[in-house]
Amino acid sequence: MSLWRRLALLMLCAGLGAGAVHADPNVMNPGSVVFDDSTPYSIGFKVPLIPEGSQDTDANENSSVSIRFRPAAGGSWRAGYPPLLVMEENIGNGAPHHEGRNYSGAIWDLQPDTTYQIEFTFTDPDGYNETRTVNHATRSEPRSGPQNPSTVNVSTLSQLRTAAQNAQPGQVITVAAGTYRASSGDDYVVEFRNSGTAANPIVLRCADRESTILDAAGEIWVVHMQSVDHLYIEDCTLTGALSRPQRSKTGFAVTAEGDTDGFVFRRNIVRGCDKGLYLKNFRKTNIDVVDNWMEGPISFPQRGTSGSEGIVIHGSGNVVAHNTMRGYGDSIGTSRAQESTSVMGPHRHMLWYGNVVEWSEDDCFEFDYAHGNIIATRNKCMNYNSCFSAQPTFGGPFYFFRNVCWSGGMSRHLKIAMAQSTYGPPSGLRVFHNLIGQTWTNYYSDSTWDYVQQNNLFVGAPGNTIVDSSTRFRGRRADSGNHPDATIDHNAYNDDGSFRYGPGNDASNFATFQSRTSFEANGLIDDTQIFATPPAELPSSSASTRFVSIVDPRLASAARSVDAGTPIPNISDSFAGSAPDIGPYERGDSLYPYGIRGWSFDSIQCSDGIDNDGDGNIDGADPGCANGNDPSERGDYAQCDNGLDDDSDGDHDFPDDAQCSTAADTSEETGGGGGDPTDPPSPPVSLRAQ
Repeated sequence: MSLWRRLALLMLCAGLGAGAVHADPNVMNPGSVVFDDSTPYSIGFKVPLIPEGSQDTDANENSSVSIRFRPAAGGSWRAGYPPLLVMEENIGNGAPHHEGRNYSGAIWDLQPDTTYQIEFTFTDPDGYNETRTVNHATRSEPRSGPQNPSTVNVSTLSQLRTAAQNAQPGQVITVAAGTYRASSGDDYVVEFRNSGTAANPIVLRCADRESTILDAAGEIWVVHMQSVDHLYIEDCTLTGALSRPQRSKTGFAVTAEGDTDGFVFRRNIVRGCDKGLYLKNFRKTNIDVVDNWMEGPISFPQRGTSGSEGIVIHGSGNVVAHNTMRGYGDSIGTSRAQESTSVMGPHRHMLWYGNVVEWSEDDCFEFDYAHGNIIATRNKCMNYNSCFSAQPTFGGPFYFFRNVCWSGGMSRHLKIAMAQSTYGPPSGLRVFHNLIGQTWTNYYSDSTWDYVQQNNLFVGAPGNTIVDSSTRFRGRRADSGNHPDATIDHNAYNDDGSFRYGPGNDASNFATFQSRTSFEANGLIDDTQIFATPPAELPSSSASTRFVSIVDPRLASAARSVDAGTPIPNISDSFAGSAPDIGPYERGDSLYPYGIRGWSFDSIQCSDGIDNDGDGNIDGADPGCANGNDPSERGDYAQCDNGLDDDSDGDHDFPDDAQCSTAADTSEETGGGGGDPTDPPSPPVSLRAQ
């Protein structure tokens, strides 16, 4: 062999790891691994398939990529969920960001500030096999404070604004208890324009969370940031931010304009604002929104499209975790960006976990207009219009697993829509191990590419339609028909009713549905006592105006859903029995700590805008409310409103006990008399499932 031929062969072999040239267009040509910004518990990546001129490689799309990972310091390998082949043609010509065809994916349940060894195995039967190992690290959790702190104490609004204006890295602005109220015509309570550093962030810390109040007093923003990095806001109450249409301004508790990196918002109370956190547009990276109690302006059970949003977050490497939320139209999500992608970049790789949404007028979790590797896991969402939304998504993948969705009325589990005709259908949705508790499940309309749904538990009131979806669940390409590549299997349903997964795929019972379609060959009807601790009530059509909740969604040992799932890498590849359990929990798991951690906040039921005790009365109209500061809608002496079964007949309170004509009746035996005003008051009934 000539020297030149030897050199050419060596160059070809060396180039296989970063985009070699192949004569056959059917052979895959993977480029170098590109990592997204990491979170403390997950790593996202993509591997572009490099075209040869105008010709795509892997033109016949029969390649595959598998991954496994372990700590770089050593340990056992663990399989990752297979990356998704992102099809450029499925994104749509009008989409705001195109990256070409690529394999995209993520790994999760990792440790903070740890380097991992990730092994990629590329396989193409047309003649390509390669194993490639790369190292990448998770980022650390937010610091507890600056490495070199200096304290600035403030006790007036003027001092607060001056301290923020002059803030330097490492400074901790400590705000004394009191109310810091904006004046008429102000845009904000406080504004930051200076940045901290990763080691020495600027910290705004309130002395007492409930009595240190930053009040916009009807103006636009409580906190405004302009191109600020490494700012922490901790332990404050933010209120009073209202929209001003005449000034073309929208009221947010916090808004961040320009690029923002390393922002931390934790252990705060947000209430009395039209909207919550506006972390949108430009480049938003490495943000943590954790352990906050956030209440929007919407009263339960209001329905519609108010436009009120809790947390709107764009960018990469961002975390939204363990927040307790209610009263927003859309609670947590991405949205359409205003800037071009050359300014903003794509929305890739965020981690949302441990959040509780008590009620949401529209969507709890929105993946709308995001580009891939968004992970929503171990959240609890109740009393919603849609549990999560893909309207639309671009490329993918999008992971939604081990969540609890529990709502009454005609609610939707998943909203799938194109949003505009210029965009292609949503693609790359991965829906695993969730509890879907609602009257019926509607997947809305339009199509979705490359959809996978496995090991989910659907629970509704018996006798209702189980699934009624007009969505076409398609494979990865437009020419693949309705659903030959979509995977819907190993899911359980608590009732045998009518099913429709897409046009023409309908049946009056589950067995007929299985025989007519390629779906649910291993699915089942679980009409046992499913939960070890049964919920107070199943979602039903009458619950659309009543608050429904579930405290413990773990399975009973005799439930058919036990050991009935299929192993899913990085999600349910470790299990106790012969197979994974269907639903969000494996038997023997501890109950996950949903919502805020490390502190508590008791809301005032008599001024929160909902019917907490289910008697048809709200706040001041409820006979159990002495005044607007009364923490419980339960009556202190009226047996028909105290939360107890006083006459031991199996029913309690109005309207369940037949002897109670109103919630104000003092006796469950006679309706009118019999109550003793000297009886000790009933304990307040918390709205939140802890």
